[in-house]
Amino acid sequence: MFEKEIKFIGDFSFNQVRSLGNTFTLDKIIATGIHPAIVQYISAELEYMIYSDRQKLLSEFRVRTYLNAECPRWIIPFRQFC
Repeated sequence: MFEKEIKFIGDFSFNQVRSLGNTFTLDKIIATGIHPAIVQYISAELEYMIYSDRQKLLSEFRVRTYLNAECPRWIIPFRQFC
């Protein structure tokens, strides 16, 4: 019933995002005028990717902290940059 409309929105959105090039920001995606539901989907996917990467880094850090006796040597210099 809505196949044509859904296909149109999908094709339009794809062409708008493709016109941005290889790299772009979420603000540029919003400025293209694509459907708000698609912007929300992209935003949610980015948040999930950031969350997953953060969880992976935290778990790797915890493992290194418990397994590596030399951790204090590299943690202290790293914290000086933060």
